[in-house]
Amino acid sequence: MSLDLGRFSSSKNHSCLVIAEKFAAEKHSGSGYEADYGLSEEQQIIFDILRTVKDPEHPYTIEELLMIKGNDIIVTMPGNKKFVTIYWAPTLGRCAYALHIALSMRVKLEKCLKSYDDYKITLLIKQDTHQKEKEINKQANDKERVQAAKENPKLYALIESMIR
Repeated sequence: MSLDLGRFSSSKNHSCLVIAEKFAAEKHSGSGYEADYGLSEEQQIIFDILRTVKDPEHPYTIEELLMIKGNDIIVTMPGNKKFVTIYWAPTLGRCAYALHIALSMRVKLEKCLKSYDDYKITLLIKQDTHQKEKEINKQANDKERVQAAKENPKLYALIESMIR
């Protein structure tokens, strides 16, 4: 079977290529999340990209810690733009790394989605699951703040370690 990376980045980012290969194999075999969980192809792609993001305080992924589930991803596609809203819940209501986790999700999507500019991604902490929910949501969805975070070498090194 030849692998069509389709919507995945052609970068040498290993985790993106592993996700693309897994997606292609599942699509070819007819298995996958659509059959198991009723997810659309877009939901499955985004969930597969995000599921392996690591929590910086624990040796687990955000999927293993139940911070995100496939049905927490809402995709609408009016015209050529894809609007994606991702609802997630930190492990604790006072989690000090909630913003870091949100930033790592955004950076991983940016690296793995070939046509990232075709997507309007909104990351939202589920209501009443964090003390600073509104503040973190605002920072995680503000382009200038996200860019500033990516330009901070220490912070970006942490984000990179979370998305490997």
